[in-house]
Amino acid sequence: MPSIENPDTFIAALIAAVPRPRARSVVLAGIHLLGCWPETYIRCGMAIAPDLYLTDGDRLADDYLATTPILAQALRFCQHYQLDLIAVVIIDDLRPNRPVPRESHCELVRVLGDRLREVGTGLLDAWILSDITAGQPWTSLLDGDTGTLPAGTTASLDPAATQPLPPIRALPEYLEPDPDLTGQVRTQLADIRADSTEIPAADSEEGDSIARHREQLRFVLTRIHVSDTGPALAARDLARVAIILGEERIRTCLYALATGPRGAACLPMWTQLVRALPAPERTQAAMLLAVTAYTHGDTALATTAIDIALTDEPTNSAAVTLSTALTCSVPPENIRALFRRGYDTATELGIHLD
Repeated sequence: MPSIENPDTFIAALIAAVPRPRARSVVLAGIHLLGCWPETYIRCGMAIAPDLYLTDGDRLADDYLATTPILAQALRFCQHYQLDLIAVVIIDDLRPNRPVPRESHCELVRVLGDRLREVGTGLLDAWILSDITAGQPWTSLLDGDTGTLPAGTTASLDPAATQPLPPIRALPEYLEPDPDLTGQVRTQLADIRADSTEIPAADSEEGDSIARHREQLRFVLTRIHVSDTGPALAARDLARVAIILGEERIRTCLYALATGPRGAACLPMWTQLVRALPAPERTQAAMLLAVTAYTHGDTALATTAIDIALTDEPTNSAAVTLSTALTCSVPPENIRALFRRGYDTATELGIHLD
């Protein structure tokens, strides 16, 4: 690893730690301190590169930095690898009326530094540049130092590349995937989706939508009761529930149920869904499991569940936000308040969750 005393080559080495660096991304390089008398050395062994901007589909969401997702991924990165320091390289292309650097970049680094300190990780430095070719100028966002990438730098930007988050910690046995059941559920998912009577067309009237969602919510509530009081659900039922979880209105109701006094009864079904569903079908179930566990006092289970969701869908904004809430130890009552409107949504469907 080049010396930090030579920032030009050090920054180039950090960028090289990302196999396919992307435009409009933030390279977060994890560093461990090695205490070798009489000096302390640093070792950079891993890096991730989350998106710098929020996106709307495939479109850049103007100038809105993805601060919350970046913070969530950085904190998870630090805690997973027990990092001493993080070094940051922001790659942001020049656009009309978008200088590099600018105040929003500086604010992102200030907030990131504050959050890192809260979990015991230091911010070594943060540099910004608009390309990663040799001779490209860079600026430090901490002290204003400047320089250029050295000759011989051969990296090039790949706008389509994605960087995975670190793997999740070892799963407890009761959350380990069940390959046989997953195979059965995958088959049932394909059969249901191929059956037009199982997947109705878009509702022509609001009344049609309410009737359909009422039926779907009743189906899920019945399966929650069966799972809590009786044997494990059949693969067909698990597949139907998984498809129903794709309906936002239903999820709104279920989050209210999950965070309420009857929420603990949901845990067996969420757990079975997480074990049985293939990725990324299990993302919604994992998030419901995380919220239910967290609001009922099981932070360890909640953390593992949200790790599963983020492993399947690293850019899922709801999962990233929930991960941030757990990392920040947001009080459970605040999470409950966030989802309370689901009771009203269920009432509109003619179902009382109390």
